[in-house]
Amino acid sequence: NYFIYEYVFRNSGIVDQSGTQNPQTLNGVYFQWQYRYAICKEMSAYGMYILPQNATWGVNTMNDVIGEDPSAGDPFRALFSWHGLHSGATYQGTNYDNIGAPDIDRDGRLTSSQIVGVVTLHADTSATDNSDDPFQPSTTQYIDSDDPLTQGGFHSQYDPGKMTQQYNFMASGHPPLSHAEEVGDGYADEYLNTAGGFSQSYGFGPYSLATDDSIRIVLAEGAAGLNRDKNVEVGYKWFNQVPPYILPDGSTTSDRDEYKNAWVFTGKDSLFQTYGRATDNYSSGFNIPLPPPPPNMFEVTSGMTHIHLNWSNNAESWPNFAGYQIYRAIINPDTTYELIATLPPGSLQYDDTTALLGFNYYYYLVTFDDGSTNNIQPGVPLVSSQFYTMTNLPAYLGANAIGNGENTQHAGSYRLEQNYPNPFNPTTQISYTIPKTNRVDLSIYDLLGRRVRTLVHRVQNSGSYTVEWDGKNDFGTPVASGIYLYSLTAGEFKQSRRMILLR
Repeated sequence: NYFIYEYVFRNSGIVDQSGTQNPQTLNGVYFQWQYRYAICKEMSAYGMYILPQNATWGVNTMNDVIGEDPSAGDPFRALFSWHGLHSGATYQGTNYDNIGAPDIDRDGRLTSSQIVGVVTLHADTSATDNSDDPFQPSTTQYIDSDDPLTQGGFHSQYDPGKMTQQYNFMASGHPPLSHAEEVGDGYADEYLNTAGGFSQSYGFGPYSLATDDSIRIVLAEGAAGLNRDKNVEVGYKWFNQVPPYILPDGSTTSDRDEYKNAWVFTGKDSLFQTYGRATDNYSSGFNIPLPPPPPNMFEVTSGMTHIHLNWSNNAESWPNFAGYQIYRAIINPDTTYELIATLPPGSLQYDDTTALLGFNYYYYLVTFDDGSTNNIQPGVPLVSSQFYTMTNLPAYLGANAIGNGENTQHAGSYRLEQNYPNPFNPTTQISYTIPKTNRVDLSIYDLLGRRVRTLVHRVQNSGSYTVEWDGKNDFGTPVASGIYLYSLTAGEFKQSRRMILLR
């Protein structure tokens, strides 16, 4: 969950308008990065419905910094950001605490509980001293994301006035208080009433570079926070006011906001753990224990009675190789995966016989060793990355498939089933059967007869199908609680049923 970036800046001279390269010593040079974070994760698709005023784009982002003073004893020189309070977060006319961005239009799950930032791993003391300078970065100012200094018109190196303004900001040092300290317990979107929120800046310098001198800076950018299951659990208990509210330290509270926020801010500790791992990785010269390689071939095949998985054996020769693990998700790939099988060495195929008709399945396979090569956590197996084998196309049971999340088997008569679950929130499934090829229309209507959403509108072969409705209209906007009709038209056949959406 981190990337390490190594930058080497070399003074290759000044190039004039004719293209001639002229040697020149550069004095007082600064190198600066700007980070405009907007922590939104799952919120990005629904953010405009959770919070107003484009809150997902960073207007309520909180920015903090540590390590400006080497004598303060901070563990890192780093910046980090999170989704802060927004004054426009209201539910049924009342302001609510939006830390973690609970999805109040669905089930309360936390959609933005992550914390993200950057840690300095190394910064040269000077062009002639390559030791790490503990006083770098020298500038950690925050800046209005829409400030003229950040706009394209200020990026011309031929405008001395604008370049001077930018340089002065890059050399402005550390503010007395960070952005997060200035905002405190207030609403981040109201601080200085900016339209775009605030960005972090990270400046290194001043350096003097003779021709061909260079400066090396190494940064790691990472993110950490609650996993999906914990987001669902905490958000559900907060939204539905379901005590006991057990805090991360095992104690309890009667304050649901305290409960929710305490869990969200465990992400800070997780991010610092990430910074520590990135630091150890870099300090060791990237000499860290490696897991077995993933299979270089992984195939998933749909079938009538089971879903078949097979893979290559290239990991079998890895020292202390111990086996394979298979994980599976249902309905869509961006969700929680469960472990369905652990297999010994020599296993190169698996039949998933627990899959059910009418659902899409997604898989990934990882390899693991016996833990004997783990010198960081001895005895803990090292596991390959899931992303090498994670599938994005659905597998299913049935004779054919029409796509878009539908699965097919042959059937004998027209039939429109009652949706399940009913009532529902946030999604429900609708199943139907057609005995021959027809143009099919399956649509959702409100009680006034207005079409809300078209789920299917195309020619389909005979078979049984299941589609999902996520409670949104054709424009992607979540609809209100209430009674809705869903209607199936296939040739001369037409049938409608009622369902209930409870937000």
